[in-house]
Amino acid sequence: MNALSLFVIKIFKCLGSLYGLCCLGYVEVGGMRLFVAVALGLLMLCGSGCSYEKILNEFVSNDELAFSEHYFDKFREKNFEEIVKPLNSNLIVEDLHSQLAQMAQFFPADDPMKVEVVDWAITYKDGNKQVGITLQYEFKTSWLLANINFERAKDDSFIVNGVHVRPAQGSLAEIYKTKVYQNNQIYYLAILVYIAIPIFILITVVYCLRAPIKKRKWIWVVFILVGFGQISINLHSGLVNINPLGVYLFGVAFMSPTKYGPWILIMTIPLGAILFWVRRTAMIERNDPRFGKLPEEADSQDRAGLTE
Repeated sequence: MNALSLFVIKIFKCLGSLYGLCCLGYVEVGGMRLFVAVALGLLMLCGSGCSYEKILNEFVSNDELAFSEHYFDKFREKNFEEIVKPLNSNLIVEDLHSQLAQMAQFFPADDPMKVEVVDWAITYKDGNKQVGITLQYEFKTSWLLANINFERAKDDSFIVNGVHVRPAQGSLAEIYKTKVYQNNQIYYLAILVYIAIPIFILITVVYCLRAPIKKRKWIWVVFILVGFGQISINLHSGLVNINPLGVYLFGVAFMSPTKYGPWILIMTIPLGAILFWVRRTAMIERNDPRFGKLPEEADSQDRAGLTE
């Protein structure tokens, strides 16, 4: 990864804190200093420090993680009898043993050097918790990705609904670290637009709060803070996805679908900010007839008003 890529990733990790600090500023409105979105800024500052492990532990319990690791230990031990016991009855087919044996062959005889969770998902169906966990195994000479999907019944028993094992070329961290989308023009343009959108929104909010607009000012502020229409750019593959129904605060976001997955930039159209600048002059003129006139014209109107 080049120096620019490393720098950009560091920017992504700090943007939550940056936005939080920006929101802690104040503006002058009617002689009173109003703090702008202090609570939101503090929330972002706190949220930016959440690690992958902390979030994982909030949703996946220790016994669920332990069950996943112990279940794949049975594959290393080739203990097919214990593997079959928690399987959903729908998975019991004629060639089940050959399928399990094929997955077991991927596991070396030696103990893994490292096992970590690289992806997980939680859903609920008929009141039961559905858990999906992907483990990355590091052995001396190979890497494996093992995925298990199981259901936690109301009696706390586990029912396995799916198991998949496949070899990996290496650590996902290294794979996604060393392969960044190489189209530099699109890459740099995306970064510039990504940084410009929230700056444009924040500046517009300040101008909106300072403008002599009497009606619906706070509705405008909320409208400006939100971006509409989602454009997602995968920095690993360059894949672009468009979702016209996307709505994001500050107009941007970034995410990684897995622990070591590719970074995805999410940008929206700052529609509220654009419309504010289009309507700004007309709204101010309705509240202040002197706005936009030459000083001589404004003074003349004041004197005419005083003589009446």
